[in-house]
Amino acid sequence: MVISTSHAQRPADLFVREKRLGPPRLRPTVYLDTTIPTYFAASMSADISRARMQRITRIWWTRYRRHCDVFISDLLLAEARDGSEYAARKRLAALDSIDAACLSERSEALFQSLLADGLIPDIAHADAEHISYAATNSIRFLLTWNCKHLANRMIFRRVTQRCESLGFYCPQVCTPETMIRVCVDERRTD
Repeated sequence: MVISTSHAQRPADLFVREKRLGPPRLRPTVYLDTTIPTYFAASMSADISRARMQRITRIWWTRYRRHCDVFISDLLLAEARDGSEYAARKRLAALDSIDAACLSERSEALFQSLLADGLIPDIAHADAEHISYAATNSIRFLLTWNCKHLANRMIFRRVTQRCESLGFYCPQVCTPETMIRVCVDERRTD
């Protein structure tokens, strides 16, 4: 005797969810500039806008950082050591488990090119170096609260063109607030 069952009558345990076909999704790669560990480790500011940025940074750091491959540089570590000894210790402790991106001759060449014709002002040479580290190590995002030279659309459009003309993919510069949205969107599509 053959028993015929329709879809509606089949027990639920007969269905197995199939894995999505296609290449595995890569975790976002993120390079931190100095503002991120500074805002994360600092005491809460009395200034409302600064306190908001600190809170968002702490949310990204504690909830979303683990979903990304995060990198720093020797430059960031040197900058994190500046200031009061207590604050420097807190920043360095936060950065302790994060891998450092490599500095190469290509990083130095891109750095010099970004400064050469004032594309990035000399006063912001550290910003040009952060971009160089991220671009030459193929890091997808550069996370910062620096909206004067890094997260500035007018400047960054030209920086992107310069990176691409030299054969590098320019990282997308964003704040932790934007990065949280990226992490949520990427997890939603999994």
